[in-house]
Amino acid sequence: MLNQAAFKSGNSKKQHEVAHLAALIDSIASREGIERIMDIGAGQGYLDMALAFQYGYTVIGVDDDDIQTCGARRRMDVVHNFVQWKSGDAEVAGQLLHVNRRVHASETFASLLQDVSNGQDNGAGRWLLTGLHSCGDLTPAIMKHFLESEAAALVVVGCCYNKLTEPLDFHGDDGVGFPLSNYLRSKRPIFHLGYSARSVACHATCRWTQPEERSKEAFKKQHFRALLQHILNKHGLFDRAQTNSKETQNNDIVIGQLKSNAFSNGFAHYAKLALAKLQIDADSEGLTPSVLNTYEDAFRKHEIEVAILWTLRSMMGNIFESLLLADRYLCLDEQLGDKDGTLIHLVPLFDPVISPRNMALVAVKPNKKT
Repeated sequence: MLNQAAFKSGNSKKQHEVAHLAALIDSIASREGIERIMDIGAGQGYLDMALAFQYGYTVIGVDDDDIQTCGARRRMDVVHNFVQWKSGDAEVAGQLLHVNRRVHASETFASLLQDVSNGQDNGAGRWLLTGLHSCGDLTPAIMKHFLESEAAALVVVGCCYNKLTEPLDFHGDDGVGFPLSNYLRSKRPIFHLGYSARSVACHATCRWTQPEERSKEAFKKQHFRALLQHILNKHGLFDRAQTNSKETQNNDIVIGQLKSNAFSNGFAHYAKLALAKLQIDADSEGLTPSVLNTYEDAFRKHEIEVAILWTLRSMMGNIFESLLLADRYLCLDEQLGDKDGTLIHLVPLFDPVISPRNMALVAVKPNKKT
């Protein structure tokens, strides 16, 4: 019955993820005597509501997006009232707090907890740190807070490997996102995956037949993107596109998200939308619909070649993702593995077709009281 209220605007993928992750967290927390959980990168708070109102934990959900936090708070009130109405007991649920705040790897967990709890908690006691699809460097930040604090357990599922920072492209104060382990950090020359490899690690080949039309559309997207790159070079627009790119990684041009119908009305429609994202007016550059249609007709025969290349490239994704996950496992093992009672696991938690980033990194420190 909780799902009826908690997932009123959620989807089946999110329900699948929350059900499995919340059950795993509960199995660890109940065994280890943990009653408090911090969800870092909590988003709309679906996981937090399951942990608080279904399993009865005290949960703090932290997210740096104010819109997400406001949405989580609104949903929390609805679900809390629903749970009380169904149970008739105002004390049946755990406590839940949603806080709008960015979490930094450079701060201590004690200071973070002091801040989000309004000075009411200094980090003593047994906490479990979690994150559901913690984006980019957020997963390494959660790991750092776990390793350098009294937090007792870690259950985190990462995603968006393309947004990780590496030593060769790092310019901040919060540390790099890869590599984390001393094993890879010690390699010379410096071990560097790069943006393209990290992006490929996000691919989900297991979804290619679910349904088949989705794969065909993915091939079309790659063909359109390759053709646009050719046009940018041929018309002397590459440098301007790179300057106006949403972000630049290793000289790649990142267009960003387009409208849902961007690829369904032909190449000319896609190119006009993509160029606008790069602050380039197609018509003023002579790239009228008729010119763009001519390009599409001329290069149509090459679509199969792009599809083959993209398929072979995507098949490397599992290798790159395995390397990233192994590095995180090694990082935990290097710092905790020699202590009696330590548990470190990589758990395939979700159906990969439903949720391709399905590996949960789990670590539990020894209980000092045992």
